[in-house]
Amino acid sequence: MRLPYAFLAIAALTALILIGCGGGDGDAPDTTSTLPAPTATTTTAPLVDVPGRPNAFADYPGVVGIYLTTAGPAVLGAPCLSALIDEWAMIEPGVPVAPEERCLVGNTDGDADQEVIVLFTVEAEDDFGMLSNVVVFDSTPDGYVVVYESFTPDQFEENSPQRIVAAEDLTGHGRGELVYTATTCGANTCWLRVNVVTGGTDDGTYSDLTPEDGILMEFADLTVEDLNGDGEQEIVLHGGVAGGNASGPQRTRTDVYGWIVGATLGLQETTFDSSDMLYFHIIEADAFFDEGNFAIAAQRYRDAIADQALVETGYHENELDELSAYAVFRIAASQIIEGDSEAAALALEQGLVDYAGTVNAGLIEAFQQGYAASDNYQGGCLAVLEHINTNLDDFQAFWAYGTSNPSFDPERVCPFSLVR
Repeated sequence: MRLPYAFLAIAALTALILIGCGGGDGDAPDTTSTLPAPTATTTTAPLVDVPGRPNAFADYPGVVGIYLTTAGPAVLGAPCLSALIDEWAMIEPGVPVAPEERCLVGNTDGDADQEVIVLFTVEAEDDFGMLSNVVVFDSTPDGYVVVYESFTPDQFEENSPQRIVAAEDLTGHGRGELVYTATTCGANTCWLRVNVVTGGTDDGTYSDLTPEDGILMEFADLTVEDLNGDGEQEIVLHGGVAGGNASGPQRTRTDVYGWIVGATLGLQETTFDSSDMLYFHIIEADAFFDEGNFAIAAQRYRDAIADQALVETGYHENELDELSAYAVFRIAASQIIEGDSEAAALALEQGLVDYAGTVNAGLIEAFQQGYAASDNYQGGCLAVLEHINTNLDDFQAFWAYGTSNPSFDPERVCPFSLVR
């Protein structure tokens, strides 16, 4: 983040622009500024002609600030700065950048004046990828000055340009925020990262409102909307499916980021899209079990086993029977915890008949024997853990569903801490 600065006298800088600006030769601009440090000034001489594109990427904001100051409201109608953006023909490979993603007029600091937010892009010096800079211009008595820039000298090259999303009061608290995105791509997957900042601070500098662990999702679509009608707009991401075979079976999801006491953003809710794979229904039942909602978990396991429309992921042989055997074990464990030992005994007996020969039937048998010997849940779980450790390779092989899914943890299969 860079602090505000005012600009050079228009007459002096016009000469510099004529000498130092290019824009028509197609060469990749330098990222080092060639202009002297600007000083405060006011101007009366209008300059409405579009200036040439500077050779140095770092000079783009300064030249545009002068252009905004001299041209005024005439260049701020939607889409703003359209003539300059067309003339400069900044790089945008892949999906084209929409006009409102290049230039947007809005309030990012909560004062009475609107700011102008502009996206600049340039081809990287090694001709691989690009660099982006989202810049906020604020109107002052000395003209338009830069109050925020996303670009930093150590910025990595990007496969896709950053994009402006919103510039308004998202919380309804009169502060004003800026939302913009950046995309990072690996060999098989691209991640969308959402950045949220505000200039509505006590000292007027721009503050980052993004959570410490970021707002990030694979191949995501982004919307900014008020989901619950409380006057605060949430950041909503939908996607989350990574590329590459190592990721395993996946399902898309929706992450909702909302405001914590109206100040910063935090993840409020994650909702997975429906899936016809039995594996994901078992994972959903596991979440209820792990949270201590045993009656709900047991019913979810029963529903999953009974649903004949659910299919295998294709990652393992005999997958439906293996997952069903595991579900029966968890149903019985839930019933023991809830105090229904008779129903648990019946479930264990039937599970051994229905799923004989599966790896996960070993959990049923071990729990049955351990519980019979100790007459308590802990004794059953101790037997299960011993059985898993004896046959660890088999369990790890079956429960390997790729990097996007939970890894096998013997301690979580029958956790002692859940006993009442």
